[in-house]
Amino acid sequence: MPLTLAAAVGSLIFGHVQFAVTTSLIIGSVPAVLIGSKLSASVPDRFIRPVIAFVIFASGLKYVGVGPATLGWILVVALLGGATYIVLQLRGGEGPP
Repeated sequence: MPLTLAAAVGSLIFGHVQFAVTTSLIIGSVPAVLIGSKLSASVPDRFIRPVIAFVIFASGLKYVGVGPATLGWILVVALLGGATYIVLQLRGGEGPP
């Protein structure tokens, strides 16, 4: 939320603020921070880290200009690959180390 607030202040200073977008980001960030802090305190790291890595991976792909349809397919393949790896690990470690 402080990052969103800083971006909003910067946009105000330079005159490029869009109040609807800024308000939506601030309203959405408060519940997300509350839910995320509750989950991160109660869920083990082995579950949280892959989720964070997936979100950072998706953000990075979007940042380098991957289109929405391509991004969707890449993320579906990544999820299926990750799920396959987890299933193989649960079945007895048949996957790569």
